[in-house]
Amino acid sequence: MANSVTITRRNRRYPDFLRQRRNQTCLVMSTVFIVVLATLGFAHLITNGVRNKASYSGDMLLRVFPKSENDKKFLIHNFDSLDIDANVLGLPSNSRYVPVYIYAKAGSMHRVMKTLHGRSLSFNVLIQDMQKLIDREERSIAERRSNQSSELFDFENYHPYETIVTWLESLTNTSSLISLSSMGKSFEGNDLLLVSISTNNSERNDGDSDFHQTTEHEQESYENSQQKRGVRSMSATGKFHQNKAVIYINCGMHAREWITISSCLWMINELVSSEKSSVNSPLLDMYDFWFVPVANPDGYIFSWTTDRLWRKNRSPGNTCNGVDLNRNFNVRFNASSRNPCSSIYGGIEPESEEETKALTKLLYLHSHRIKATLFLHSFSQLWLSPYGVNNSYPKEYPKMRRVMSKAVDATKSFFGTDFQFGSFANVLNSAPGTAIDYCYEKFGIVYSFLVELRDRGTNSFMLPLEEIKPTAIETWGGVIAMALAINEQQIPQTNTIDRQK
Repeated sequence: MANSVTITRRNRRYPDFLRQRRNQTCLVMSTVFIVVLATLGFAHLITNGVRNKASYSGDMLLRVFPKSENDKKFLIHNFDSLDIDANVLGLPSNSRYVPVYIYAKAGSMHRVMKTLHGRSLSFNVLIQDMQKLIDREERSIAERRSNQSSELFDFENYHPYETIVTWLESLTNTSSLISLSSMGKSFEGNDLLLVSISTNNSERNDGDSDFHQTTEHEQESYENSQQKRGVRSMSATGKFHQNKAVIYINCGMHAREWITISSCLWMINELVSSEKSSVNSPLLDMYDFWFVPVANPDGYIFSWTTDRLWRKNRSPGNTCNGVDLNRNFNVRFNASSRNPCSSIYGGIEPESEEETKALTKLLYLHSHRIKATLFLHSFSQLWLSPYGVNNSYPKEYPKMRRVMSKAVDATKSFFGTDFQFGSFANVLNSAPGTAIDYCYEKFGIVYSFLVELRDRGTNSFMLPLEEIKPTAIETWGGVIAMALAINEQQIPQTNTIDRQK
């Protein structure tokens, strides 16, 4: 697979939601202007201060090494609160493997240091000035884009939301394997796009979506389940071709984790452009692949225009905006943070967010086909299984562990990148309302994993452009190993996946 693909178009009927997007673009010239800016010079626009952007000048990222469970609780109590203005990014039960990352605002550094020294906790400073990393990233994006043909989609660069959508629309014109559908709308009205890659798609009528009208029985059953829980009814999203098992991959649930979206796009292109390869062909014989490449479009757009380190979605609140979507699912929900300004605020109630509702409905209607769910995040280099809330292990944990072990070994075989694995609460921290617990506990999807991609804090969420491709390659290798291990198939050697594509 080449690093870039040429975007071409041919005459084809579009699903209704795509046709509406195209009509809106033709009618509203300001929209065209915005898309062109986003495609050709958005990073330059930001760098030159046209947007009023959040500044992180002087903010630091610390790596702290707790010595006990009491140290862990101390860090939670003291640092995951607005009054000290620091955010704990990782809270390990076993600190020999996973340190605690603390992001601290410049104005609170003296208090943070004093607190750590008073507890005799050792730490090192990974990043002296977060804004310098953000500025470096913006320059790199702009420089690479200036050297790139406008007709090519560059898989070794980061892209704004509209550019991603345009490429996905174009891809539906060039491959019969791919189908693009909208699961619904985000709070700000952006499509929650679902990409289906399946050999069955080539059998559908040209322009048809994989989503077909939901049967009355399915819709009535779904609405009844929602009414029992006091949740308003949503319109039908449809039904897929009922054949192979599905691997579902979700990217960009947290807005600032751009590398997850880039990895998702790379995997989509890899499947579509190399469908006949010795690796991908048997995979597509066994599975359909469903990707949500940008699970939090509002937050992702905001991370480009206004706040690079924004994590949540953009639903409005009384004091602060946004909900952490990975704390908003209806499983062991207890409002992980009651502070709406916290980056891990789970919302006023479970499934309060449009983005969460869309996934909930997809699972309700199609969970019988979904063999594995994979939620990509960054950073820390981890493969995690349920449970997220307590330190007990699911009864199927031996199965989960076997598959995670295969995936981690395969990931390392490419570039030597080390990943730890285990259950969420035992490796990282307690987190209620997570997507993997919801998939496992509510729908019995045993192989539900959260994967934290590169790195281990050196670059925070601003992973350099030169690491995009190797991250995507090794992540895809882990996905392949997972998919084959679930079916107890032999894992391919790394040389069967071209590292130089």
